[in-house]
Amino acid sequence: MEVMLLLGLVALVFIVLELIIILSVITNNRILGKNKIFWILLILFTQGIGVIIYFIVSDKNILK
Repeated sequence: MEVMLLLGLVALVFIVLELIIILSVITNNRILGKNKIFWILLILFTQGIGVIIYFIVSDKNILK
């Protein structure tokens, strides 16, 4: 239980950090339009993989 709570808190921290990174990519004028889309999609893709891994781990109780 405590491990899953810690894992959830770490996931929330990473979500906040990724939102900050996405905002910095959007507001950075040195990154061209198509590159901004690429970086935002890459960030969201990796976040999606993390969410899938989190639910697999929490559903199967691997960390108990």
